Amino acid sequence: MGKLTRCARMVSLLALACSCGNATGASSASEAGGPGSANGGSASGGSASGGSASGGSAPGSGGRSGESTKQCQTVDGKLSYGPIGEPKPLPLPLPLDECSECGTPAAYGFRTSAGFGFVWQARAKSSAPGPNLYSLTVGPDFEGGEAQALSQTVKFGVDVAVAPNGFVATTCLPESKPEWIQLNGALAVAGSAKLVAPNAPCKNTPSTPSIVWTGAGYLTAFTDARGLVVASLDETGALIGEQILSAGVAEAVLTRFSKNGDRVLVVFNEEQSGPGLYRVLDLHGTPLGAVQPVLTDHHLTHLAIAPSGDGWLLASDSWITNVSGVLLTEISRDGLVGRQNRRNGGYPMFLGLTPSAYDGFLLVSQTYSGGQYGEDEWRVTLLDRAGEAAYSEYKSRDKSKTWPLGTVTDPLRDLVIQERVLDGSTTPSVVVQEYGCLE
Repeated sequence: MGKLTRCARMVSLLALACSCGNATGASSASEAGGPGSANGGSASGGSASGGSASGGSAPGSGGRSGESTKQCQTVDGKLSYGPIGEPKPLPLPLPLDECSECGTPAAYGFRTSAGFGFVWQARAKSSAPGPNLYSLTVGPDFEGGEAQALSQTVKFGVDVAVAPNGFVATTCLPESKPEWIQLNGALAVAGSAKLVAPNAPCKNTPSTPSIVWTGAGYLTAFTDARGLVVASLDETGALIGEQILSAGVAEAVLTRFSKNGDRVLVVFNEEQSGPGLYRVLDLHGTPLGAVQPVLTDHHLTHLAIAPSGDGWLLASDSWITNVSGVLLTEISRDGLVGRQNRRNGGYPMFLGLTPSAYDGFLLVSQTYSGGQYGEDEWRVTLLDRAGEAAYSEYKSRDKSKTWPLGTVTDPLRDLVIQERVLDGSTTPSVVVQEYGCLE
């Protein structure tokens, strides 16, 4: 069974995406925490995600905004790091059924002042359409909370950004209209939903409007007759200005933002499943350099971004010819590509990346190994600052009864959102599993 056939069957799960070469990656889970949080950060960039952490960071911090990182001991040449404690169940609905046109569900988790918050897209049930976008707030030990519906059926993915007084979720409705949902600090809907300005059709999975709050306004992207355009919006969503990112884009494509200090990285492609491209912007969306390729002949269908000391670490799929796996790319604040290396194998169906509390980055991936008898596999990897694996846990989905769905952006703990069949149960639940130093 080839990759495209397998993708058509595996549209069912993500996280903080797979659609036959037209899937999003974890989006913009920015600096950990929301308004009033312990970190004073945001929830925009995956990492559903997930995703591309879009916060500022201090040089040498590994992506943390001045947070000190913890160190685990090395025992017999191996880092004493791994899953700790029991998984914490969350009262969130799982996907309901297969739907080849519904995109891939997304999960975003982040620290808040009271504990943790989640925005979650479940699978829309094609036979009975209804709300499938939810939010949830829980305590510091993931206790309590009740999922609340945020919107009518959403079809093409979600992105979440910090807002001056809460959060903003962007999504695409079944009629291909983008939607902007304002949320308060408790992740409840604040006022009526309205369309993201400008009102450009989203059409398909990769074009779910990406959004990031820069401190000077929101940045989002859309495609029209001019090409791919980045728009700067004020706090109310009103258009302030526009800049053409690339005149070569003729249709809605995958686009993601990540903020680091006074710079913003935008990663995109010029056609669906086309080569990965990037550009560095200022906080108002003005380009500070030319469009650059991530890698020659590199096909981009999934990505996640995390801020590093003086730039960003980008995780993307890297299937070219007979080469597959996850491509890690360092990009400096001046827009220069640094070290690149490929990790793992298989065809990614989801990528999540966030700065780790243990000095480096936490990378979560779902992959299909490929071939007629391939398996669905997942991996949780702790990367050091050089992008090398300090720890890696690798298992098949069928054997482990576990499937990672995203990361929780938190400067204090490494937390992974998972679908898991708990002991004594026959049905899967949504849980949060902590990773850290072992005793």
